[in-house]
Amino acid sequence: MHATLTMAGAAGVVLLLLALPGNAQSTRHVDTAHHFEAQVPAGWYPIQQSLVDAADQELERRLSKKKFRYLSGYSTSEAGEMTYPYVLFQITEGPMNRASEEELVQSFSAESFTTDVEDRMEVLSDFMTDASLERAQWDAPRRRILMPVSAEIAGVGPVRGIGVAQVGSHGLVQINCYARASEFGAMMPVFQQWIDGVRIDDGYHWKPGSESAVDWGQVGLMALIGGLIGGLVPLIFRRLRRA
Repeated sequence: MHATLTMAGAAGVVLLLLALPGNAQSTRHVDTAHHFEAQVPAGWYPIQQSLVDAADQELERRLSKKKFRYLSGYSTSEAGEMTYPYVLFQITEGPMNRASEEELVQSFSAESFTTDVEDRMEVLSDFMTDASLERAQWDAPRRRILMPVSAEIAGVGPVRGIGVAQVGSHGLVQINCYARASEFGAMMPVFQQWIDGVRIDDGYHWKPGSESAVDWGQVGLMALIGGLIGGLVPLIFRRLRRA
């Protein structure tokens, strides 16, 4: 593995239809339990919650000390299937207000991440190979972390993704966007809509602190791993369904 760049369920999740000019309708994804909402582009539909939950539980079984969770997702399948392209909402919980900005940035840029990710990904080698994770980038004005990823998914081929984690007082609220590598460039405009449409609720924004009582390296590691392996969730579910 080499370092490369790229962004869940659900009590408290509500879909709201808002009338927009020109008789267009826009959908909002509202997650009151995890204190965020997102604008849903036209032509995207909720993935069946049972699919998201089953895949998350399988990762819980395989990954030790898994601290992130997939909350819900969307795809272009009207039937709610988990097919490419798709997006997943993810939460990595922690008392973020204890972290300084410097500490937070360092947790996502540690040189040890490459080795740590390799170690964690070994248990998923039957699903994916050539997993690639570039060092995360800190978008200071928007207080978010950009995490591009790519991997070779068994039975699918090359997949690319972009994970973006916004920092809230309660944890990292993350949206992970995935597509087949051949379609990723064409999907970026709509992925950008998804990314820019995520908002943390008032009262839950991150306020940088001066010290921390948690291991922010592990917080960063878990957020990055969640973004990286989210691209294989459809394959996990297909295998579970055949079992």
